[in-house]
Amino acid sequence: LRLESHEFAPCGIPDVMCQSSMYRNDCTNEELIGNEKGREKEFISKLKQKLDKLARYAAASGSLEGEPTSVTIEKQCVLIDQLRTKLDL
Repeated sequence: LRLESHEFAPCGIPDVMCQSSMYRNDCTNEELIGNEKGREKEFISKLKQKLDKLARYAAASGSLEGEPTSVTIEKQCVLIDQLRTKLDL
């Protein structure tokens, strides 16, 4: 699986603080805060996905020593599950 580096070029990072729809007068502060938290979670999730793709690309191209973090975490989870099964936890 070889990905091209242009896939990781900046595709625009939204300015979550300057979205006019977020500051409508008919919203309460709690609603504004809830909306902002939702947007932040979505933004962080997208960044994590892009970082994972970049790490996988770097590993595939040979410029990353070792495995991508997500692969390492997956392997550790499998080992932990196997240990829990064997130790009957």
